[in-house]
Amino acid sequence: MKLLNFFLSALSAGDYAALAAGMSEVTLAPAEVLTDVGSPVEWIYFPSSACVSFITVMSDGKAVETSTVGREGVVSLLDIMADRPSRSMVIAQIGGSAMRAPAAEFRSHLARSPDLMALALLQVRAAALQAEQAAACNASHGVGERLARW
Repeated sequence: MKLLNFFLSALSAGDYAALAAGMSEVTLAPAEVLTDVGSPVEWIYFPSSACVSFITVMSDGKAVETSTVGREGVVSLLDIMADRPSRSMVIAQIGGSAMRAPAAEFRSHLARSPDLMALALLQVRAAALQAEQAAACNASHGVGERLARW
């Protein structure tokens, strides 16, 4: 099977086999809520053709999209690694396919596999660097330049 998610493609054969038993392919509908604010993260998603957005809901009810994950990444990885509830609403911004696995199983395998842990940390680092770059660009560039990013 050809994997369309880069994270899954980067797994060792052993790590993939260990996770594959609990994984299933799902179709995400546009605007489908995967996790709500304050809810436990029950599934880890590896988008293939879907694009998932993290929405931060402000105290006045306004919502801001703060990050997106496509086939290059993993949805809610940091929350799953920390075993913490979601701080964001997580929705399918663009519907499509994804693989998913139970978060508890992923976390359990993460504790046993140094290779999986190293890959997960690289993914978290990439997400943090993207957030830093976005914050710098939002502070330094005008609306036109920020729109060009999209």
